[in-house]
Amino acid sequence: SIFAAIMSTADSQLLVAASTVARDVYEKVLKRDQVVDPRALVRLSRVVVVVLVLAALALGAVAADVVFWLVLFAWGGLGAAVGPPLILALYWRRTTAAGVLAGMLVGTAVTVGWALTPVLKGALYELIPAFLASTAAVVTVSLATGSAAEAEEERSRTTAAAS
Repeated sequence: SIFAAIMSTADSQLLVAASTVARDVYEKVLKRDQVVDPRALVRLSRVVVVVLVLAALALGAVAADVVFWLVLFAWGGLGAAVGPPLILALYWRRTTAAGVLAGMLVGTAVTVGWALTPVLKGALYELIPAFLASTAAVVTVSLATGSAAEAEEERSRTTAAAS
């Protein structure tokens, strides 16, 4: 099932890239005022798919460590930026939009900063401190902005009840 998910994602990305080149670049930019044969678009799409597959294979063979690092870094950043705000928004009623935004920004910043600091990078995987910092940011900003939001909600309820 894991390989099926990988293959499904890979073929979708290849098809999107091929259709972008064929339709958006070739047909709408390069051949803007001309009628383009649909068979030519299909041939171009197939050529683009083959070129992209060969380029991806070459990059994967040459830079296997870089690809692994990029995937690990991307998942760390995604987990730190989206994880705490999502979890807290689901399970803590006092989470505010400002808290979610702060958590996402802090999680991303700590992930990047940690990964770019050689002393810190070797000490601990950047997801852990970024996740903790993002959680702290969501809680702190939500508590700081929650009272204003709750007051506004109370004002709206009072206004609605009065009318």
